[in-house]
Amino acid sequence: MKTIETFFTFREIAPTPTPYSLVDAQQTGGTVETGYNYSDAVLKEKEALAMSYPA
Repeated sequence: MKTIETFFTFREIAPTPTPYSLVDAQQTGGTVETGYNYSDAVLKEKEALAMSYPA
């Protein structure tokens, strides 16, 4: 959550996303890296649980 927290302004009802045009390259890179790390973790867990792809 900390990685994406900076992209939202929290209000009472729902978070308001930051427009993509205001996100700098370092923030974009951090988000992409987090996505790849998450994807890698999911694939490792699928392997550990002997799940077939793409289940």
